[in-house]
Order: sequence, then C-alpha cells, then structure tokens
Amino acid sequence: MGFEIRNKVTMEDYLVFNKWYNRKSTLFFIVFHAVLFLISAVIIGDYSVFMLSVLFLIYFLLYLFVTLSSKYYLLFKSKKIYSSDLGLQAERVLCINEDKIIEESEYATVQMKWDVLHKVIEYKGNIYLLLSKNKGIIIQKNDISEELRAFIKGRSDNL
Repeated sequence: MGFEIRNKVTMEDYLVFNKWYNRKSTLFFIVFHAVLFLISAVIIGDYSVFMLSVLFLIYFLLYLFVTLSSKYYLLFKSKKIYSSDLGLQAERVLCINEDKIIEESEYATVQMKWDVLHKVIEYKGNIYLLLSKNKGIIIQKNDISEELRAFIKGRSDNL
C-alpha cells in the first residue's frame, strides 16, 4: 500500500513548526521568572503588599520584554530561513509506503526509511515527521486523507 500527496510548505506552516519547536523555552522563561521573583522576595525580606507588587511588576515587565523579543526574533529568523531555502518553498511530492518515505521536488529527491524518523507529531494543522529534534517534513493535515493519517499514526507507534 502506498500514498502519494502533493504539498507545499507555506511560511505560516514553517512558522508554526518553529513555534512548536521553541515551546519549551517559553515554559522555561515562565518558571525562571517565577523562581527569580520568589528568590528576590526572600532576599529583600520586605513582604509588604507594596514591595511585592513592585517586585512583581518588575519581573512581569521583564518577562514580557524577553518573551516578546524572543517571539519577534523567532518570526524574523523563520522568515529569513524560509525565504532563503528554495527547497523548503518548492512544491513537493511525498510518496509514503510501508518501507520508506520519498520526498521529491524540483531541487532534490530524498528517500528515508521509517527507522530514521525521530518522532511523529501532530500539532495544530500539521503533521511533523521529525528526522531529528529540530528538522522534519511538514505535512498539512488538510492535504491528506484520513486513511493516510491513520497509516502515519500506525507507523509512528512503532518508532
């Protein structure tokens, strides 16, 4: 049994992939700033409502600055990488069967066995066939049949 799909990765798809990949750093910043707030409160030793409010406001503004600047940097970096990578922008044909995945575009043809996949992730409107922690094949869910989604899910259970 084999499946063939044509798709093209959009800038939005690539950005969603990068947001998914960087989700742990956002969680880290939340925890880091909460711990920093608690440590600062203990060091200062003044537990008045006013002092805790000022301290909270400082860390909240710091958190907003770091979070927003990292999101804008991610957007800038993603757009730069996407616009410079013709292979990523090209329309491609994916042939998926029991043994391997073949990705063909006008720039390259790549064959990989299912064994080389690191993991398969479904996130928002996409499926990511991850070759490593930060590199993968992006497939839009609306481009594939339920039968292919079930096939990919079945294959990913064996990874």
